[in-house]
Amino acid sequence: MDAIRGFDASRGIKFKTYCSTRIRGAILDQLRSQDWVPRLVRLKASRIDRALQRLTAEYGREPTHAELARVLEMEHGDLVNEIQESRAKTMFSLSEKWEDDDGSVEKVEILEDKTATDPVHELNRRDLMNFITRALTHKERFIIEQYYQYGHTMREIGEMLALTESRVCQIHSNVMSRLKGLLGQRHESLLS
Repeated sequence: MDAIRGFDASRGIKFKTYCSTRIRGAILDQLRSQDWVPRLVRLKASRIDRALQRLTAEYGREPTHAELARVLEMEHGDLVNEIQESRAKTMFSLSEKWEDDDGSVEKVEILEDKTATDPVHELNRRDLMNFITRALTHKERFIIEQYYQYGHTMREIGEMLALTESRVCQIHSNVMSRLKGLLGQRHESLLS
């Protein structure tokens, strides 16, 4: 209707040509308004894509990031950031339902929490730590647990135990030597 109202026959343009251009423009405007990616990011992505296609045709292979960055006159890190920003993301409805034997389940009910620790892995790790450190003294076990399980530095562990950093390192080295020897013996007994 907008195209009909805006059409001027005195310009000598066919209505079909005018109308198709206006409709195409309206469709693009609507799509852009619903796009979650800013237009500048889309422009940068298309520039990178054109350069990628040109270099692929020129070299007969896909260009390296360094070659692409050089042609685009960009730093390697900036190119990587722009590629990641422009990567298409897929959106899903979390209220969409899946049918299974027990009835319907919403997607939100089965989302994986990638930040959560796997309980089986955590139990295996804890059991392994207990097995490895069971023959150690309290101080040796504390040093190993603090260093490997909690990520403390030797200096921090020394402060907790009122020892120097070098003494903690020495105890750690002695424990590691004993554990390597113990594991070596177990490995040999398993092979024989």
